[in-house]
Amino acid sequence: MLILGAAAASIVGWIGQSRAILVAIEVEKEAPPPTDPSAAAAHATGFALDAIMPISHLQVSLTTVWIVLAVAALVAWAAWLSRVVDNLPALGLGYSRVSPQIAFVENFLMGRNLYSMPARVREVTQKLHPAGGGDGILALAWLTLFGSVIAGRVGFYFARLLAGSEADYLRARIVIGGLTTVLAFVGYVLVVGVIIRVERLSDARAAAVAGSQAAQPHPTAAPPAAQREPASSFAGDRTAEFLAQRAAAAHAPSGDADPHRGDDLKEGETSPDARTRRDEPGPRAEDPV
Repeated sequence: MLILGAAAASIVGWIGQSRAILVAIEVEKEAPPPTDPSAAAAHATGFALDAIMPISHLQVSLTTVWIVLAVAALVAWAAWLSRVVDNLPALGLGYSRVSPQIAFVENFLMGRNLYSMPARVREVTQKLHPAGGGDGILALAWLTLFGSVIAGRVGFYFARLLAGSEADYLRARIVIGGLTTVLAFVGYVLVVGVIIRVERLSDARAAAVAGSQAAQPHPTAAPPAAQREPASSFAGDRTAEFLAQRAAAAHAPSGDADPHRGDDLKEGETSPDARTRRDEPGPRAEDPV
């Protein structure tokens, strides 16, 4: 919005300057010419400067509005480009050739920004859309935006050389200023188009990354111990056998008494097992041990 506001302010500024020029021409026609030639030349120079200088009393209010909007638009652009560069690693696209801080600062370096601003946008666009595309609108935006400034300076120079009077020169400035303002407005609109395209590519990439993360399987909780299977069937059988033996040993009576007849033995009687062991012959000397 700030970029479009600066574009609209440039048109309003051109209209205000054109009106100031026309008013200055009419005032000059009605004023009596100075008798002194040197004073006449100084008067003509002052009249031209009042008409065309943005900081003159005829245009200072419009110039102030345009400067505020233009600076705000440049800061907003730099902050947006820095944020896009900072988000590249989170989108799985690696790192830019510069840090987000440099991507912000280089927009304010006069001369360098003529190269760095489109180069940074092109780098980001290629990472977001490896298939290519979008270079045409980016090049056209920068040619119209910065080319309008160069075209205006060249046009004003030749208008000064070819004009027969100060009034003719100022009228030529109205035409040249209108053409360059239209070119700059087209450049502002194309820059907004570049921003919209980069934002759409960023949103599409973010959605793709989120979808791929959601499709990956997530580990579940471990089953309870009672539902776990043993590491092997052999280990399972051995574990069951061991537990059964422990249970039998815990319930078995102590000593050699018969669990079913131990309580029925009378005094002086021996159990059958004891008698059997007593009647068994012991080892003989000739028997090998």
